[in-house]
Formats: sequence, C-alpha cells, structure tokens
Amino acid sequence: MYYSPHTHLAIAHERHEDMLREARKRQLARLVPDDRPSLLSRIRSLIGERSVRQPVARPV
Repeated sequence: MYYSPHTHLAIAHERHEDMLREARKRQLARLVPDDRPSLLSRIRSLIGERSVRQPVARPV
C-alpha cells in the first residue's frame, strides 16, 4: 500500500489550524464578562422558594 507523505503533511497542517482556531476561540471566550446568574440560582428563580424560613420565636 502506497502512503503519500503529502497526505500526512496536509492532515497535520489541518489539525494544527484546528488547534489554533480552538485556542483563539477559548481565548476570546475568556475575555467575555460573565455577568449571568448561576444555573442553580436560575433554577431556583423558576421554581420559587418553596420553604421560607422564618426565625423561631420562643415564648418568654
């Protein structure tokens, strides 16, 4: 079976470009401010507070 070195170089070149694109995308993602609430707080706001804790008043 004949294996062309040009094929290997083309695949390596494409993989390298993919890695550079991915690194650039991650770098840009880090620059975006994340002012969104967390997933847990969003779920809680959708469900609502089911149990509202009130301080227990002890009789004197």
